Amino acid sequence: MQIPAQRTVVAFVDSTSSGPVVAAAAERAASEDAALVVFVADAARRFSRVRPTWWSASGQEAQFDGPLTPVQLELLGEHDVAVAVLRARESGVDTYGWLPAQRGAGGVADYARGRRADVVFASAAHAALAAALPLGTVVTA
Repeated sequence: MQIPAQRTVVAFVDSTSSGPVVAAAAERAASEDAALVVFVADAARRFSRVRPTWWSASGQEAQFDGPLTPVQLELLGEHDVAVAVLRARESGVDTYGWLPAQRGAGGVADYARGRRADVVFASAAHAALAAALPLGTVVTA
């Protein structure tokens, strides 16, 4: 699944504390007619990969190799993020989730640049990290 070619806002969150950041980012995305991607920072810090790989679930990796819908997030065990994405969608914002496969702060910067995002919303816990990234505007929510 591809996000339509439009402006994108990124919400940089942890899997269990995404609600307030996603709500603030969704408000901004709605005001700018932008898509919203919820980037789950702690997904790559877990013991194993969250998304299927060619060796763990042959044929399934392509299903989860793009922006993720609430149903896909739920299937991958990301209930809180799925709910936040669903709420943003219900408010009229084209919203998806993303679970990075690699660790490191550079992942969100690369992802944001690849989606033409110049606004990243982050929680207070991630504000310093997000501000250090070579991005446009970082908003603490």
